[in-house]
Amino acid sequence: IWSEHSLNGVQLACMRPGSLADSAASGLARALARSSEIVTSLTLSRERWWLRRLLFLSTLAGAPAKALLAAEGRPIDRLTQSLLIEAGNKQARLQILMEMQSLGPVEQALLSVTQGALAKGFLVARLAMPRFCKWFGNYVDEEQVQAYTLLLEDMDAGHLPRFTDVQASVLACKHYDLPGGASLREVFLRMKAEEMFSL
Repeated sequence: IWSEHSLNGVQLACMRPGSLADSAASGLARALARSSEIVTSLTLSRERWWLRRLLFLSTLAGAPAKALLAAEGRPIDRLTQSLLIEAGNKQARLQILMEMQSLGPVEQALLSVTQGALAKGFLVARLAMPRFCKWFGNYVDEEQVQAYTLLLEDMDAGHLPRFTDVQASVLACKHYDLPGGASLREVFLRMKAEEMFSL
């Protein structure tokens, strides 16, 4: 596990699109991320805005992992094993964010159906445009890392006072192996690190 100082020292270098498929994947990922900013800006609380944005990006990011796992029909090899781990991490992150947002059963079901539909669409698109889909997943992950970085900067600048005294949930502590009473900031830092290492 990296220290916070070491983690903050890592500079994220955005991937530059090389081909038409890469450019299209980058454009779509960025457009979806920006649309989430517009939709979530309709909330009054900055904290709720962040949670909705992260929830949207996590839902979007989890779809390719689900689709790739569904497409795997061969015995478990190293790639499949790493995809299983990554998909599990993405699902745990999504569950933690849903818990923070206090989503009811209907909202949770809608989110699950949305992610399932995205995964199926991604699976079909992967057959026609594998390169586009590979890069799209990477660009969405990149958007998530940038979002966590900006969120942590917002917290450190004191712009999110409602997050200051919030403790990590039992689920977050268990997934990230945090001690009881850990701060929400520590959870977001672990989410960022987990996403950085999946790029």
